[in-house]
Amino acid sequence: MAAAELQPYRPARAHSIDFLTVSGFNMLMTKFRRLLCLAALGLLAGAGCHSTPAPSRVDVDALAFIEVRGHGPMEVARAVSEAFHEASYMSVRLPPTSKTMSLVFEKPGSATESVVYGDWSGKVWYRVRIKIETPDPDVQLVKCDAYRVVGHGDPRFEEETKISFRKGPYQEVLDKAKGKLGN
Repeated sequence: MAAAELQPYRPARAHSIDFLTVSGFNMLMTKFRRLLCLAALGLLAGAGCHSTPAPSRVDVDALAFIEVRGHGPMEVARAVSEAFHEASYMSVRLPPTSKTMSLVFEKPGSATESVVYGDWSGKVWYRVRIKIETPDPDVQLVKCDAYRVVGHGDPRFEEETKISFRKGPYQEVLDKAKGKLGN
């Protein structure tokens, strides 16, 4: 092909941008850039003007928890123990070397839960570990974590799986304990 035969590409249909003159296109782009800069400044100014809200609840890494004011740790432990016994849980003895205020409760799961979560070794049990902490002199923080236990009672094959959902039943029991204390 000879150099004279090469021509610039021109589409058969005109595009909407072809109707703008070069100066009109530049003006349109300038307005768009200004609008974009104003929007970015507005977002930055709006995000920077908010004050941080005061935390309404303590940040707790537990399945369920309650905060009790005006009662000692022994009173709180007694109320929590009564509430879990009323919910058909049995107390588990802890070794006396435990340095923290801890309680453990267990109860057997249903036959359906054993079929779904268990294995050939037997029934599924549910274990609840309670820790009572004192962040302030007048405040007791009761933390509750629940576990599904397969092979319950066998030290070689017992397997605990932490439950990270189904907060409801455990929170209800803790709320009953808080109600017993009059909070």
